[in-house]
Amino acid sequence: MPIVKVTDIIAFIHPVTLAYLRTHFPHDGFTPTPFVETMCRALFMENPELHENRQSTLLVRLLYELFEQIDVHGVHVVSWAEFTSFCVEAGMSSASASALQCAPDVEYTYKSMDKFRHYGNKYAKIDVWEEVGKLCLVEER
Repeated sequence: MPIVKVTDIIAFIHPVTLAYLRTHFPHDGFTPTPFVETMCRALFMENPELHENRQSTLLVRLLYELFEQIDVHGVHVVSWAEFTSFCVEAGMSSASASALQCAPDVEYTYKSMDKFRHYGNKYAKIDVWEEVGKLCLVEER
């Protein structure tokens, strides 16, 4: 599956890729070019098919566009919290769209709990609460 639009990038972020990104994300966030360079390294590690010349050229352009979409405040810096929130929201939107085809009676939603603070740490645990249809992401402190 080639990457042709910004949201396609999220599908190529595997757990190993996410772990790599977490360890390479600066505490004060990324500016555009280092973000694109680090994302390319991370994506190429787990997805060798992205090395193809036309695909890698398009990937760079789309990664700059991804940066702009995440940087909603226009400060030219993307934090880990902003990046992961974007990925979760994009993943939920994608799951919701495909769920409409596969299971039209299932509702998928993304809800940010503003009263809880995101510490920008890696997730220690992910729980699925099937009985209430919720997903809980627990961060390390």
